[in-house]
Amino acid sequence: MGENSTVLLRKLNSIVNKYGGDTRLAEHLYHIPRTVRKLIESSPELLRRFQIPSNNIESIRKIGQKLYFEYHCLESHNSQDAELWYRSHKIVTVVGFASNDGWDIPSLAERFECGHPIVYSVMFKDGFIGHTFEDELLDSELEYSRPDPPLKVIV
Repeated sequence: MGENSTVLLRKLNSIVNKYGGDTRLAEHLYHIPRTVRKLIESSPELLRRFQIPSNNIESIRKIGQKLYFEYHCLESHNSQDAELWYRSHKIVTVVGFASNDGWDIPSLAERFECGHPIVYSVMFKDGFIGHTFEDELLDSELEYSRPDPPLKVIV
């Protein structure tokens, strides 16, 4: 291991501590230095350690990728995810991966069959960050299948 790798690993450990441990780091990948992110992406051991899907996983989305979001869960003002529902049909930026069990299952069909889709952390234009299932991130607005959401209810 070269001196540069040692420095990057020290920096990585500091970042892991800052974000609260191994399983929390994946949610914040967008905010860590690109050199540290590349170190993680190039190491199968680090990908496993942080439960980050590798590029070999089918249909994986990239950190920083802009996609169309469509909410597919309970469409209700009383839903705990109502903030996501109100933002349906907006462009989002993938900022990380949420802790989940689908990170190492290679095919999309297998992940859905066993009930473990990849969960992403996404950021909306207004700065709101939420977690979304992989089937809610679309390549085109032509893929929308649900009606536009209502305006947010303020009580």
